[in-house]
Order: sequence, then C-alpha cells, then structure tokens
Amino acid sequence: MTNKLSFKQSLTAGLWAAITAILANSILFFIYHSAGIITDTVVVQPGTPLTVIPVIITSLIPVLIAIVVFFLLEKYTRKGYKIVTIVSIVLFDFILSQSIFRNTGSSCSLCSCTYYNTCGSGSSTSLFY
Repeated sequence: MTNKLSFKQSLTAGLWAAITAILANSILFFIYHSAGIITDTVVVQPGTPLTVIPVIITSLIPVLIAIVVFFLLEKYTRKGYKIVTIVSIVLFDFILSQSIFRNTGSSCSLCSCTYYNTCGSGSSTSLFY
C-alpha cells in the first residue's frame, strides 16, 4: 500500500472483520447444532458441552491479534500488505489441511500432499512441478 494506515483505520477494519467472523461462525454453529452435526458430546472443558460462547471467543481473539500484527507490519515494513497476505494464505492452508485430514492419516496442502499407508511409511508428492 502506498499510504500508511493509522491504528484507528486498522482497528475499524479489523472490528468489521471480527463482527463478520462472529456472525458467520455463530450462524454456522447454530445450523450445525440443530442439524445434529455438533452434538453435546463435543466438549470444550471436561463435562461442559460446546456452546456459542467459545465459538465467539475463538472468532474474536485471532482477529484482534491480526489487527495488531497487520498494523505493525504495515507501519514498519514497505510491503506489509503483501507479507500479511502471504502469511494468511499459508496459515489458511495449514489450518484447512489439519482440519480436513485430522483423523484420516493423510495430510494435503497447496505445497505438498502426503499419504501415509497402513504400514506407517509415507510418501510425499509435490503438487507444483
């Protein structure tokens, strides 16, 4: 970006992102809960089923951290926006690959795809040649 952002501008944009994330994740929580996908057997703390409050908190805290990181990178580097974009893509790819393949024994991402066979040995294949 050619113009440097003020902290107020970053905070305003980040709060809109937080509100959007909270609304989207809360709506999805209620849809999945009513459909029976998320049941009371999903626990956050021992003996306590998952409610919407932990969903709101886990939607808000990463956005607040991202606001500060984005502001600092944008203020003190020449390519803050590009750095944040790259880090966001890498984190999204990592988180998505971990959530999709958590219980299957395989892992897939944009950079590599690894499949572990039943013997436990793995082979890795790059998706970019």
